[in-house]
Amino acid sequence: MLKVIDVNTTLDDVEEYAECNICTNARAAMELGSPLITSVAVWGIPIDLNVVQNSISTPVLINDVDKDLLSTLSRSIAESIQFPLNTCYFHGLGCVASAMTKAFKYEYRENKSAPVNLYCVSAQPPSTGKSGVNDYLSDPIVKAFKEINEENSTERKMLQREIKNITKKLEGTKELKDTEEMELFDRLERANESLDAIPLWAPIVTDLTIEAAEELAGQQGGMFNIVSAEAEAISVILGAVYGDESGGKKANYGLLLKAWDGEYSHSVRITRSGYNGYVRASISVIAQNESVESILAAAASGRGLAERFLLLVEDSLLGTRDHHSQKKVSYSLVKKYEQLIANIIKEDEVVLKFSESSKRELAKWRQKIEPELRDGGRYSHNLLTGFIGKADKQIMKIASVLHCVDHWQNQASRTSEVKDAYIFRAIYIFEQLAQTYISAADSMGYVGEKSELLKIAEHLQKLSDKGKNKVSFSQLYNSLKNIKPFKGSRNLAKKIREELVPKLEDYNYCVSDSKSVYINPRLK
Repeated sequence: MLKVIDVNTTLDDVEEYAECNICTNARAAMELGSPLITSVAVWGIPIDLNVVQNSISTPVLINDVDKDLLSTLSRSIAESIQFPLNTCYFHGLGCVASAMTKAFKYEYRENKSAPVNLYCVSAQPPSTGKSGVNDYLSDPIVKAFKEINEENSTERKMLQREIKNITKKLEGTKELKDTEEMELFDRLERANESLDAIPLWAPIVTDLTIEAAEELAGQQGGMFNIVSAEAEAISVILGAVYGDESGGKKANYGLLLKAWDGEYSHSVRITRSGYNGYVRASISVIAQNESVESILAAAASGRGLAERFLLLVEDSLLGTRDHHSQKKVSYSLVKKYEQLIANIIKEDEVVLKFSESSKRELAKWRQKIEPELRDGGRYSHNLLTGFIGKADKQIMKIASVLHCVDHWQNQASRTSEVKDAYIFRAIYIFEQLAQTYISAADSMGYVGEKSELLKIAEHLQKLSDKGKNKVSFSQLYNSLKNIKPFKGSRNLAKKIREELVPKLEDYNYCVSDSKSVYINPRLK
């Protein structure tokens, strides 16, 4: 119960009450019902939230104990280019996934499989060596597909010639018996099917609109891959060519949404041919911070695109590099990686299956985080719920890539069973990436404690500038619920009352009782 005294409460009374009740002078003035609550004399100086709140966390994807091919090659490339190791390794995961997307699937339910693919986007400033890293990790993919295209070239030419000859016969002969005509149509259909089964592969693209991606998928059995060290690779596929969605053509995310899970897509277009079939894609792009932000901005559409991406933002090495150092990338590791990629791409169809024990370990981990998805939990915002809700598939995809790196090298077993060790490692990698995903979203104001505290503090300052010294919780909730980072957050009123406002009180922005928030007049 509040202790109420007359309006003549002195500052000494407030300080005595604060000392006895172990609270701040501002809280003491509020609980005493003192008019001094509007005086700067009882308030501390607000603490800069940018100082007390953490910046984007740096993940550690590989450790010294990790000696697999991708880890050791990433270390060699990173040391040579003087590039952040985790970003190099992360891009490598995406590149291997893009090689696997052609023929590899993983069984995520009994008799239900999906393509092994990843959507990976990392950020580094200009002049850090992004292109060099991308070249080492993606050139072997281009080389391997080029060899396949050359091997298939003769057969494709023969089929194309046959199609041309049959078409000429159908068009040039006016009088054909029905049986002859039907036979020619059957031959033409079989020849076209055979040609479709031997596509002229475009293994990776660096600048692709969604319309072009749809057309490319139609040409090569539903597959397209985006691998690049340029920001345009992300901005273009996300529809930046259309400008502001509010005033122009709305970006089409449908193909990207379906391609992540290998879903069926049937599009019909007036101005061009659509696509009818299952689609799959991998994305691995090292770009700049703007690319990460553009993905998080896509979440505002509420269509689930951002939650399919794995994001990594790591401090650059700019300003610390030694240009006298000339370490070379290990030639033997490069050759092993090239052979690994070639072995992967030469496969026609592989379905990876997880051991029963690895499935139990994944279920155990999912059960551990399940409570955090509840309303008011750590992942209660729709963006985070969607991201964490797809954790099982992300982990299985990462584990599939790790398994393939070990088992598709020359003289390796090429077993299709994925064991526990890969699930454990994939869980660790996903947990690290989840932290950077959340902190990046928070730092950029989309979701997270820092962005939420900053937005409430900003609102309280605006009220203070207007001469207001308090606001009810209901008014505060109604003012914030439809703006980022609060839009999409479940059980927000409780979170504001029980978590965010108390933290702002610790930083001298306000104090509150059961109904109202009293604003620090020093915010003016």
